[in-house]
Amino acid sequence: MERTSILLVFALSTWPMGLFAQVPVAQNGGGVGRGDASAAVQPAPLSSSIHAGGVGRGDVSATMLITPITTLAHAGGAGRGDGQVSLLRLPPIGTTVVLDSLCAGSTLSVSWQPFQPFNPGNVFTIQLSDADGSFDDPIAIGSLSGTTSASVDAVVPSNTPGGAAYRVRVVGSSPPAIGAASDVVIEITPQLLWYFDADGDGLGDPLVQVSACTQPVGHVANAFDTCPLIPGVVGSPCQAPDDCGPTVVNALCQCVPVDPCVGIYGGEGGRGDASVHLQPDPLPSTVHGGGTGRGDMSVALSPTPLPSLIHAGGTGRGDAIAATVLIGPSMSVAVRVVLEGPYDPDTGLMGDALRSLSSFPLTEPYTGMGQVLVGGGGETTSTSVLSITGNNAIVDWVIVEVREASTHDVVASRAALLQRDGDVVDVDGLAPLGFSLPLDHYKISVLHRNHLGVVTSQPVTYGQLSIVDLTKEETNTYGLEGRKSITGTFPVQALWAGDVTFDGVIKYTGENNDRDPILTAIGGIIPTSTITGYHGTDVNLDGTVKYTGEDNDRDPILQNIGGVVPTNVRVEQVP
Repeated sequence: MERTSILLVFALSTWPMGLFAQVPVAQNGGGVGRGDASAAVQPAPLSSSIHAGGVGRGDVSATMLITPITTLAHAGGAGRGDGQVSLLRLPPIGTTVVLDSLCAGSTLSVSWQPFQPFNPGNVFTIQLSDADGSFDDPIAIGSLSGTTSASVDAVVPSNTPGGAAYRVRVVGSSPPAIGAASDVVIEITPQLLWYFDADGDGLGDPLVQVSACTQPVGHVANAFDTCPLIPGVVGSPCQAPDDCGPTVVNALCQCVPVDPCVGIYGGEGGRGDASVHLQPDPLPSTVHGGGTGRGDMSVALSPTPLPSLIHAGGTGRGDAIAATVLIGPSMSVAVRVVLEGPYDPDTGLMGDALRSLSSFPLTEPYTGMGQVLVGGGGETTSTSVLSITGNNAIVDWVIVEVREASTHDVVASRAALLQRDGDVVDVDGLAPLGFSLPLDHYKISVLHRNHLGVVTSQPVTYGQLSIVDLTKEETNTYGLEGRKSITGTFPVQALWAGDVTFDGVIKYTGENNDRDPILTAIGGIIPTSTITGYHGTDVNLDGTVKYTGEDNDRDPILQNIGGVVPTNVRVEQVP
């Protein structure tokens, strides 16, 4: 009996160009009979029948499904024919990532390749698994409308737990399709809370915190500092310019002597004693001493620590030393604010495209725009601060003003930096703002070069640190609709976008309107032209000035005056 082996190769396309992988098919037949085989394989499900004959005959019918299966076909007479076909189905979308580790709150570049057609209006959504790689409850971290392959910088939420088995995938909406999970397993490091150590005593201020995966400069992991601007905590020994013995930090975070001051002697037959301890406000002190004579002296002390020696005498002598308590910046303000233009309610963050521009100013731009800053102006930052990424990346310069509570007069103002998460920080990119002001109650206002400013309606209570969160609805502001209410996954109160002329009014038409400067900036002739750079006409702060098309800078102006009547205006609610 003769045994024959036949190798059939179905030349199907290979990954990733086609739907099925190349598969060998083997069939054996023999005896005094004969074996014939016929198989047609297409992407759609179909039946294949294999017939064999000779003295006998065998019929087999196998249906091949979309999912990978194995089909066996046997034929024979006195002999036997065996055939095996393995069909592999590619996923609708292939997903690729490059990074295998990153910090929560960072961006992740995700690319995808569709292996089936998608309809116009389709939206690709990037999904993040849980820490175990499961997509039972995925988190959307980015999306893009389209039908072809693309790449998106997705933002991993800052509150993502740590884990070493995260994966991403891409899903389509029209038709609904679920892509394959990424081959690369991603390790995500969680963000931790770090507290600002303003006085360098190793203790953190519980009211000034940042989230980061690694320890920022000037921050510590604990929040135990009850007196953030003086080394130590209440009851700790401290150093003050005082000759009255040991000193400690009191409940008002002042360095004071433990016992009353004693021990000033005058001479000869008489004696002069004086005890003086000055509060932060400079006061005159008079010291009398004598022997057979008398000496009078009055000294007014300045706010800075200054010892004054007072001598009096006749034939004798009286000595007295008076000292002030060290006064640094008497008010620190931790401000949070969101600009409508670059804000994304799906992520809760603002875009930071401007900091990467070569034209981003290292010196605040407001003085050059004619804005007078009271006690401030000329603030500068560094390229190292602009290189910070994640939630603390720099968005733009803003102005913070401190106003007298009843008259709204500006008593101090300075330029500061705005981070993606809304924190307003000093030029080092980390610390809250400090103002050297006397004890009082103040109102706080924030201004931006192409957004309407805002001011609190209630005074801020004086303290070592005042917190003003202008992103929250419960923080009352001056006037009517001083902020714009933005809805979405992360709803906030934001500054109104569109004051291109920085005059406190948003106008779409008429004299000094905010629309025409955008057209002028791109050349004034071809409305589809664009320019890149740091410009006041870049309303959404994406680094590109556009008059028409997607994400243009003109539409927010019309929308913020009502969107219907082009002659309407919106006026800044700042007195």
